[in-house]
Amino acid sequence: MNIILAKEMGFCYGVKRAIEMTQAVAKEKGEIHTLGQLVHNPSVIEKLQDDGINVVADMETIPQDGIATITAHGTGKAVTEQIAEHNLELLDATCPIVSKVHRIVQEHAERGYQILIFGDPTHKEVRGILGWSAGRGVAVANAEALDSVRLRRKICLVSQTTQTVERFQAVARRLMDLALEDALEVHVVNTLCFATTKQQAAARDIIPQVDVMIVVGGRNSANTTHLAEIAHEAGTPTYHIETAAELDPTWFAHSDSVGITAGASTPDWSVEEVVDWLEELDAVAS
Repeated sequence: MNIILAKEMGFCYGVKRAIEMTQAVAKEKGEIHTLGQLVHNPSVIEKLQDDGINVVADMETIPQDGIATITAHGTGKAVTEQIAEHNLELLDATCPIVSKVHRIVQEHAERGYQILIFGDPTHKEVRGILGWSAGRGVAVANAEALDSVRLRRKICLVSQTTQTVERFQAVARRLMDLALEDALEVHVVNTLCFATTKQQAAARDIIPQVDVMIVVGGRNSANTTHLAEIAHEAGTPTYHIETAAELDPTWFAHSDSVGITAGASTPDWSVEEVVDWLEELDAVAS
């Protein structure tokens, strides 16, 4: 069996930064709390808990004078204000690229722009971006959703950082078509994460070379899900797994080559376990 690894996969800068930042503070000050999962990967969250980094649903459960950590996905402005009101120490682990989106949205909202955010309206990153729009924001899941939005005279379009280039382009084209009909002013800002875009391109590069694609990463990870969608859309049998324990020998019964990619919050050890499992399967079959 030929195992082909995508050239770009695994931890991105924002994820590495968030993990290293929280581990350093926990080592120095003891237990800290994250408002939701620091990154969307169960293996990583389990390891962080061993380091004294605990996930909480809200700040009410954080001990007085404790440390409240904003996750890599970011949050709205109101949450940072609430942390101060609760007399908690703030540790901001927001990915710098996401923080840049916050600044863009805040600046345009203050200048009177309607903010359109392309992305999953239920995703934590998108909810956080909306929190910087001063009530002027609308999240749209796809180009078709724009048809039901009441567009204002001035519009700023941004994207959830982990979306695909093609889908963002489709939303931007549809918005421009609608804007030209009514002579609206539109600012389209490319806020896609370059690392995520590179991972998507690397996955596309190996898809034509393999019989099966394995995508490793959290099921609640948006960028990992998009990698699986890209492979599915190419017509390649694709399996999105969180750990090697989910692998099934029947998936590879008629496969000569297997491709592997992983999301931006997937640790190297998860990918290595998948490779080891496949090599062992191949050895038994031989």
